Amino acid sequence: EIGKSLREKQYDHAYILPKSAKSALIPWFANIPLRTGWKGEMRYGLLNDLRPNMKSFQYMVERYVALAYSKSEMVDSSSLGGLDTLPRPSLS
Repeated sequence: EIGKSLREKQYDHAYILPKSAKSALIPWFANIPLRTGWKGEMRYGLLNDLRPNMKSFQYMVERYVALAYSKSEMVDSSSLGGLDTLPRPSLS
């Protein structure tokens, strides 16, 4: 049902943040033409913009931001310009 309702909205791009195959099914059923996400749980047919190197990004926020860029622009966390200047949490 969710896939059908999204299909009517005619979205052109979906970012699938969880690595599960189930999370990639909804955009696939919705016929969203560009489906971007990280490799995981045999999602090869469900995602057509598959990103293989999630471990190059240490923090979850870096992983999510990296999906917004092209594969060639986002090689590792050093490609994220401004995020590396943010304060890192620490115990004092």
